[in-house]
Amino acid sequence: MLKGRLAKFGLELAEDKSRIIRFGRYARERGSKATFDFLGFTHVNGTSRNGKYIVIHRTSSKKMSAKMQAAKAWLRENMHLDKRELVKRLNVKLVGHYRYYGVTGNIIGLARFLRYVNAQLFRALCRRSQRGRITWET
Repeated sequence: MLKGRLAKFGLELAEDKSRIIRFGRYARERGSKATFDFLGFTHVNGTSRNGKYIVIHRTSSKKMSAKMQAAKAWLRENMHLDKRELVKRLNVKLVGHYRYYGVTGNIIGLARFLRYVNAQLFRALCRRSQRGRITWET
């Protein structure tokens, strides 16, 4: 049925990437701990603080690794910009990341990415010259 429905809109189903999983409100009762990745998020069955069913959205580990490597490469290429200009451009990139991945329940992923970018920024600024290192306060 799904193939027919997608064909109606000129779309195809990639069978090697598709599977049927137990997911939803009653999946936990049946012992299913299924997760799936879609649009950069890993979707997980979970419960709220009240004990009600919710779908938890976390940044996919593949996407997180790719974004970290991209941020590291960008900082490496742009480390010789003026410090203020570098931070200004980096903030634009971070805001874009936060706007996409900043969904309810994903604060851990956002904090992890920010910590990584801060560490890479510090490393990049320390490598700018041979005269001395900068401090965290700088």
